[in-house]
Amino acid sequence: MVFAFVVSILIYLDTNVIMDLFLYRNSSSDRLLAKALKCKYFIIISDFTVHELSRYRLLPELMQFLTIYQAAKKIKVCKISDENKKEATLLLHKTHYADALHKVVACHNGAKMIVTRNLKDFPFTDIVVISPDTL
Repeated sequence: MVFAFVVSILIYLDTNVIMDLFLYRNSSSDRLLAKALKCKYFIIISDFTVHELSRYRLLPELMQFLTIYQAAKKIKVCKISDENKKEATLLLHKTHYADALHKVVACHNGAKMIVTRNLKDFPFTDIVVISPDTL
């Protein structure tokens, strides 16, 4: 008897990748998210991502997205801790606070990579930073 196990790669999605999906801006984000549903990736986002999307009035789209990916057990929404916030402030010499916070949450939750359109905003060497175009 042969058993096959599918191991999903943990990826942290920057807010702009999710916005691409909601605003029909880029098909590579669509393909990436379709691959997640097919078990290639497990998505990590933070409650800060939810906050950022709410500023753009995209909560209805986010709720639909979360319903689909949570039903498929392919997403985790991480709560930002005070420790995460403190650690992010230590990175302000490299990037602005929001992206520092995304980086800290990604690393603390085991993400193997951060997927973003804004590669220049993530000048870190301890985690892979990649565009959805290359996945």
